[in-house]
Amino acid sequence: MSWQRARHPEQKERRRQDILCAAAELFEKEGLEAASLNRIVQGAGLSKATFYQYFDSRETVFLQLLVSGYSCFTARLEEQLAPHAGKSDPELLVTTLVDCLLE
Repeated sequence: MSWQRARHPEQKERRRQDILCAAAELFEKEGLEAASLNRIVQGAGLSKATFYQYFDSRETVFLQLLVSGYSCFTARLEEQLAPHAGKSDPELLVTTLVDCLLE
C-alpha cells in the first residue's frame, strides 16, 4: 500500500477507524498495558505523527473504544427491553441484561 495523505473527511474518518480497529485488536489480545503505541500504529499501518493528528494518546483511544462499546451495549439493551415496557419482571430484566452483556 502506498502512503497518501488523507485530505477528505471520509479518508480522515477511515484513518481514525483504522487506528481504533488496530488498538481494539491489541487491547483485546494483550490488555491496555501491553498494547504499546508503536504496536498500535504498526497495526494501523501509520506513523506516530499521523496517530497524533487523530488522538492524544493510546489511553484516549481506549476511552473512545470504551464509550463506543457502552453506546452499543445500551442501544442493544433498550432494543431488547422495549417490547416489555411497563412489565415488572425482575427475571426478564436480569436475563436480558446478561444476554446483552454476553453479546
